[in-house]
Amino acid sequence: FPRSLQKISENFPQIPVNQIKKTLNNDDYIRTSYNTYIHFNSVQADSHTTTAIHQIVEDQLSKTGFITLNQLVKAFKTDCGQFFSNNPTLSQRGLNDFLRIILKGKFSINGDIISDITSNVSTYFIFQDLCKNRDTLEISEIADFSTRIGEHIYFDPIYDKMIRVNRDTFVNPSN
Repeated sequence: FPRSLQKISENFPQIPVNQIKKTLNNDDYIRTSYNTYIHFNSVQADSHTTTAIHQIVEDQLSKTGFITLNQLVKAFKTDCGQFFSNNPTLSQRGLNDFLRIILKGKFSINGDIISDITSNVSTYFIFQDLCKNRDTLEISEIADFSTRIGEHIYFDPIYDKMIRVNRDTFVNPSN
């Protein structure tokens, strides 16, 4: 059952609230909503679930070198629908926390970007990579890419590699 920080602090009045918060912000607990938590072991997940999560990540890494948390959630919902029936109180935030815990130590997690443990790919890198070997890049291409990976457009790495010549077009100054 999810427990609010207030309820936990009422049950343990001798422990300062800051100490309770510190304890709840480790890998044993998952946030289900603002100041509401469940213990990781309360999530009903079998070895098939963990294997499916790892397989989704590994499959995408072999294709692109990274997977976003949004892409993983979408694929996970498709492949493991029973998991959500078994965990009706798990919010989107809770699911994200659960996935991060499952992947920790096996993959690199940098913000919402998951990559090989040795890679540490970032959102900056992904958008910078989009500009590689390109003479021009249209804003519609950037928007499509952003939608496909489930991330907001990150313009800094694009401006670092290209120059915006009009509302819709970036060009590579090297070419």
